Amino acid sequence: MQELMKGVPEDQVQKNCLHLFQACTWDFGLEKESLHGRRINFIFALKQRNDGKINSHKWFFQGICKYIKPQYTLMLDIGTRADDYAITKLYKHMSANPDCGGCCGEIEVDLSEYKSLSKYLLRAAQFYEYKLSHSPDKALESFFGYNSVLPGAYCLFRWRAI
Repeated sequence: MQELMKGVPEDQVQKNCLHLFQACTWDFGLEKESLHGRRINFIFALKQRNDGKINSHKWFFQGICKYIKPQYTLMLDIGTRADDYAITKLYKHMSANPDCGGCCGEIEVDLSEYKSLSKYLLRAAQFYEYKLSHSPDKALESFFGYNSVLPGAYCLFRWRAI
């Protein structure tokens, strides 16, 4: 969107404008019998201005979910790629544990795509720092059955728990 708005003065860019695109599918082409007959509603939202992640969450939870009242909401950042059946595993966990308000998968950095050594080392350092700072905290919180914060890049929430 920013590329389309190049050359337009900042004061002429409309605030609080969201473009929504929706698609609904059945079964999603998955072969597992437990997933047949599942309706999946995809909504792609494009903000007119980039006003940050908190603004995006406000749009999502107060502007969209408040009205469509979904059973579950999946937060997946742009550039985050879920492994095969990762989202299915989150869904199954939520279905099997009705008291669970949210769950998340493990986030890892794909180091296979970097051809230059400097980019590889930078990503590896970021991944190492992330693992050192988050893993002990999350393991301890999980031990007591409570996570204070789910990573916004990849998590599934039960709407009624929010």
